[in-house]
Amino acid sequence: MMSYKTVLESWLHNKLSVNQQYQLQETCQQEQQFRRIGVDTSNFAYVSFKCEPSAEFSLNWKEEWPNAVGPMETEKLHVAINSGVLDAMFSADYYPYSGCSLTLTKVLWDEAGSSQVAFYMAARLAMQELISQRSWQLVPRRGG
Repeated sequence: MMSYKTVLESWLHNKLSVNQQYQLQETCQQEQQFRRIGVDTSNFAYVSFKCEPSAEFSLNWKEEWPNAVGPMETEKLHVAINSGVLDAMFSADYYPYSGCSLTLTKVLWDEAGSSQVAFYMAARLAMQELISQRSWQLVPRRGG
């Protein structure tokens, strides 16, 4: 029996070693508002990404958070957003959607309703739409 950690490490090794990837074909802006009504405090987030074709995946931060969101919380929100992006981009197909450079350019924060979970969901949904609504091409991976 394989442990969760072993299965996850094997999956990651495969994703990083395949010789092809999907590459974005055009620069675009991808935004997503996540809102869940009547649930816990994880019910609002807005993200907007500038998405550009690239030979290698990158995720960059150029957004501004309200003063109420301190540096430690910003770091936690970046981890949540990063997780949402990677969950969508690397698990949508056998070959990863990794031929793009993403820059988070804008966020909207609601003091009462925003959370790490909400920003994870907004980022994941934004990337799912990026995959389904934009043009991608299967290309050889650099060095692969």
